[in-house]
Amino acid sequence: MQFKIDTKDFYTHIIPVGNRIDAIMTGVLREKWSELAQKGNANALIDLSNCTEADTTSFADLIRLHEEVYSSAASLVFTGVQEHIMKELKKEHVDTQINIVPTMAEAIDMISMEMLERDLFDEES
Repeated sequence: MQFKIDTKDFYTHIIPVGNRIDAIMTGVLREKWSELAQKGNANALIDLSNCTEADTTSFADLIRLHEEVYSSAASLVFTGVQEHIMKELKKEHVDTQINIVPTMAEAIDMISMEMLERDLFDEES
């Protein structure tokens, strides 16, 4: 599984090249995020616009990735989810457990806001 990766100032934009969300893709995605986090690029924006198919059994892996990222005090946002895949995510109630936004701009805003919140809470501690 290949990814296009674009490192920005405060997040990494990850675009899976393949068209299927499955266990292989989510496993490699978790490894890729781990590598990036070790380099100091823990916030991730994952653009799924190339994905036209999904194996619903891999949705649990997306939730685990989300939990892993947030337990590391970082942010993870998915964008570009195709309508029929979004229906499956809603059917499985995954949409309430991971951050999914319709546009890149909203994804960037969400990461920015979460970074500000973490900074504010750190200052108050």
